[in-house]
Amino acid sequence: MKPVLYPSQETAFGSNGLGVLTDAASCVIIEERNGAFELEMTYPVSGIHYKEIAPRCIILAKPNPVDDPHHQADGRFGDDLRRAHQL
Repeated sequence: MKPVLYPSQETAFGSNGLGVLTDAASCVIIEERNGAFELEMTYPVSGIHYKEIAPRCIILAKPNPVDDPHHQADGRFGDDLRRAHQL
């Protein structure tokens, strides 16, 4: 499953939201034992949805082959919009 971008107020996750982040150079979910999930993604500035990635947006991604997708809300986006970001 490719990661899917949603606006910060999304609650249903029944659609493709703002779009599927097919341009992601990498997308890894770090899963702590009995703990939280953390998404690390590198997305190019030339990506089709780059301008839509904003603080507090939600990214829906599958953490492993057997679990259901999880949504990750992250406000830690970099300020430098001239290069690829690691989210």
